[in-house]
Amino acid sequence: MKRALIFAAALVLLSGVAHAAPTFTANEVTVFGNLRVVFGSMAFDSSYPTGGEGATRSQLSVGRIVNSTVMVQVEAESGYTFEYDYTNSKVQAYNGGGSTVAGHTHTATTDGHTHTATTSGHTHTVTVTDSTTGTAIEFLDGAVHVSGATANITSASATDTTTTASTTDTATTASGGAITAAVGTEVANATDLSALTGVRYIIYGR
Repeated sequence: MKRALIFAAALVLLSGVAHAAPTFTANEVTVFGNLRVVFGSMAFDSSYPTGGEGATRSQLSVGRIVNSTVMVQVEAESGYTFEYDYTNSKVQAYNGGGSTVAGHTHTATTDGHTHTATTSGHTHTVTVTDSTTGTAIEFLDGAVHVSGATANITSASATDTTTTASTTDTATTASGGAITAAVGTEVANATDLSALTGVRYIIYGR
């Protein structure tokens, strides 16, 4: 009797830590040709097991499909994707895949051309005739000043030179990347997915 009580107590303790199963709800049942179709939703539990949550034909169809499963489709939810394991009758959960960047180049080019700034040559002339020794000529404040007692004019001239400055544009190149989707990885063992209470699926069968 004592042993029987100990065994019963052990069963109670084990049942307390047993893995809780997901729940399934049939939202709509219909027929496509010769197939029965169940539109349902699945609520995950707080401890996802590696390999997937058990989801038999009977569970997914809530007893409406009994002979064979043709196809199971499970929608993505909250960043997770799902795949049905037909061999083991399980729904496997995957983290969303990352991304891979393949480098390539975007090129923007300006054709080489020249920007030029030019001053045209022109002449400034100062004329003094029969200059007397000691006479000085100065250019002050925009005017010619002649100093000395006598100042007869003779001619002198100076010419500006043409000045050209130039710059040439160069080509500009920038690099970018192409993003491709990467394969997701299965959710880790014992991950809490209990927030996923309405993952929608469709099961086709007979």
